Amino acid sequence: MQGTETSRLANVAVTPWWRRFRWTLAGLVLTMIWLLLVLGPFRGHPTEPLLSSLGRVPLLVVAALIGIARARLTTGRRRMSLIFIASALLSICVGELLWAQNYASAPVRPGPGVGIWDAFYLSYFLLLSIGLLLLPRIFMSRDDLAKFLLDATIVVVGGGMFIWHFLMTPMIESAQLSPALGTLIDIAYPLGDLLTLVGVSTILLRMPGGAVRSSYALLSLAVLASMFGDLLWALSNQHGYSVGWLDQLGRMFWFAQAMLFLAAAESTRMGGIPVRTRTLPRATLTPLPYVALIAGYSLVAWIAATGRFASLRSLLVWASVMTVAVVLRQALANRENAFLLRDRARLAGESRLAKLIENSADGILVLSSELQILYASPPAQRKLFGAAGDLRGRSIRRLLHADDAEALALKLAQLDRTSTARTGKLMLRFLPEAAAMVLTETTITDQRDDPELSGVVLNVRDVTAHQALEDQLRHDALHEPLTKLPGRALFLERVTGGLSRIGKDVDHLAVVVLEIDQYRLINDSLGHESGDQLLVMCSERLIRQKRDSDTLARLNDTGFAVALEAQGDAEQFAMRIERLMGTFATPFALGSNSLRVTCSVGATVASNGVASATELLRNADTALTMARADGGGRYRLFAPEQHTRIMERLSLQAYIPEAIEQGKFSLHLQPVVGLVDGYPIALRPRVSWRDPAHAPWPLDRLSEAVRNNEIGIQLGQWILDQAQREFANVIRYQTGASHLSLLIAVSGQHLRHPGLIERVQQLLQRLGLAAVNLHLSISEDSLAEDNASALTALRRLRGIGVRLALAEFGGRASSLASLYENLFDTLLLSSQLVRSLTPASSATALVRGVIALGEGLGARVIAAGVDTEAQRILLAELGCLYGMGDALAPAMPVEQLLPWLGGRLAENL
Repeated sequence: MQGTETSRLANVAVTPWWRRFRWTLAGLVLTMIWLLLVLGPFRGHPTEPLLSSLGRVPLLVVAALIGIARARLTTGRRRMSLIFIASALLSICVGELLWAQNYASAPVRPGPGVGIWDAFYLSYFLLLSIGLLLLPRIFMSRDDLAKFLLDATIVVVGGGMFIWHFLMTPMIESAQLSPALGTLIDIAYPLGDLLTLVGVSTILLRMPGGAVRSSYALLSLAVLASMFGDLLWALSNQHGYSVGWLDQLGRMFWFAQAMLFLAAAESTRMGGIPVRTRTLPRATLTPLPYVALIAGYSLVAWIAATGRFASLRSLLVWASVMTVAVVLRQALANRENAFLLRDRARLAGESRLAKLIENSADGILVLSSELQILYASPPAQRKLFGAAGDLRGRSIRRLLHADDAEALALKLAQLDRTSTARTGKLMLRFLPEAAAMVLTETTITDQRDDPELSGVVLNVRDVTAHQALEDQLRHDALHEPLTKLPGRALFLERVTGGLSRIGKDVDHLAVVVLEIDQYRLINDSLGHESGDQLLVMCSERLIRQKRDSDTLARLNDTGFAVALEAQGDAEQFAMRIERLMGTFATPFALGSNSLRVTCSVGATVASNGVASATELLRNADTALTMARADGGGRYRLFAPEQHTRIMERLSLQAYIPEAIEQGKFSLHLQPVVGLVDGYPIALRPRVSWRDPAHAPWPLDRLSEAVRNNEIGIQLGQWILDQAQREFANVIRYQTGASHLSLLIAVSGQHLRHPGLIERVQQLLQRLGLAAVNLHLSISEDSLAEDNASALTALRRLRGIGVRLALAEFGGRASSLASLYENLFDTLLLSSQLVRSLTPASSATALVRGVIALGEGLGARVIAAGVDTEAQRILLAELGCLYGMGDALAPAMPVEQLLPWLGGRLAENL
């Protein structure tokens, strides 16, 4: 039956609305026709009552038939309720037809009087009240039922006071004067309305929620319309039957009653079961009892104020009943509040411990001596065992790792033998069904002697996530995040392990350090993402080349390290290192670019007990430094003298600041002159030891020691300050030298220094020198180190008017890439190229090409390192106009330079 009803409602849900409301729409049309007739041509006509009665009969019949059809689909009280309500509507129809027949036979009389139809009219009240009271209702307790009955009493008494005062009291007084049957029947109608008020109050006080709420509301409005119609009819009856406005308004309410009954019936058929199912009642507060209470007391106050004390006595009886109901209702409310407060306190006290246990991060287990589970708290059940069902009676051995189950049994035996220690701790691994292993920190408390527990209590804390986090942190600390390769600490640990196996499992161990030569250039020009991608691709290629016994690690931004193990001859390391370097032969695809890169490699080989892991890595780094110093893309094997040279370099770097402070350096100026006429055009600062006989290192080691470090910045600043002072003295004491330029070498570090431009501007201001007389020379390798930032600095220098010279041009590492932008005014021929220059050498053609290139670019060409007269003559023959070197003019202090300049300037006057 329920399935049939559900299917029918599903079909109704897709039915067009005009079909679902077809009877209601037809009723509205009939109502409009009736209103047009009674307010139009039939207004005041003797047939108007007949038209009103017969007009609502079809509506009531359809509503009754719909109710009967709906009753066939229900059972129990719901079915009986619908049958009684439908019977009440049919009873009205029969009464209307009988009354209309009688009225039609005597149309000239104002009213048909008493007849059989009154029996059917009065039956309507009884049947409808029974139907309304039979509507199912849910009460949670006896107090809930009592509150409902008291609320209904207040509503009925409050409304009944009006019916009693305005209708029944006049009718009773009339019946006492003329006790006729018609008067008694007239009294019966208000009694019926009072009975109906009981039924409708039960609906309004227990209004359900959901889709059936609209059906209840329409049913209540229909009953109220019937009551208002009856009340208006009774008021009209007190003055005799007429077709006055009271009678006409009452008939309108009766017609509205029929229309609302039809809407309620069709709404019931559309929305489902028109009764409250077995669900909780709505918890909303209904204002109906309060309205009835205020209305009843207001009526009593109005009667007392008007002085009608005869009527006041009967109303006070009604008011007394209502007051008693209100007091009882308040008493029930206070009692319910007391019960609620007491139950809330009790439940709070009982559930506090349960909630703490349930929401605790730790689980609690109680075991028997045989390790059977006697109790498992909800967290233990949920976190440790998942959906394993009821754990009571199961052995905990089946839920533990085999080793941990034995450890737990041993721990319990130990606690049983020790009378003083009743608590211990273990790390236990639980194996939940269909779940991952759970690692726990478990506190074991022996409570087998406690009569209330009689078991072993396990406080279990899940530390799986904590342990996983520790493992992850340990992994992250030992591995590099980008390539996921081991870091320095893990690499040294594994090298130490490899050293311990030399002579046992392995014969030789080598540590190899690889560094990408072009990484910084790619990272700066293509972006950090491309640099990271290059590192990942390099690591993947190296992983494919290493053996399982080898260890690959990433040590820094550009470097990798590999620990190689070998059996037999150590010479096989060379072939394996070349294979590692060969992985860089294939171009790397970085976005839309296909780039070739090279790597510099340093390696060292350890034998049995020769070195520690730290020493091996240091030696490999030393060999790598030598490979990079040789131009990169090379492989160097560590030799002890390399370490000595590196240590000397470090010592020199540490000594330079002290030497600057103690004045152990001196600065001389070397002229740049014409190769033909010897006329000076510029001065170039040259650093020398103040006391060469006691110099700790040769001067040519100085540039190597200060390259690419902060010491170079410090020494360059000293050179700049000294050159400024010496050049100022030359200009001051030799007025004819004002045309000379100052040619100062600038390293890549200086170019990247943020204060370079400001420093140059300050230098020009102090010297009073035009910007075009300042030449800054930059080597090609300085541009290659950081091309983007170097070019930015050069553009800013050109912007303030400073001239630029490209140094070491024509050397072994030269290229034309530096000349793409026309930034350089001067090309300085490499001293290496000049030294190799002979009439029969290929360098002659190269020099001639450079000179032609300079002429094409509009740049002056200056030869550096002209140390012999033959070189001067050959360069002049090739078309080179200017040069510097010992064969032309040595570097001189100011006191020697001034007379030299005076003589040369005088010769060219």
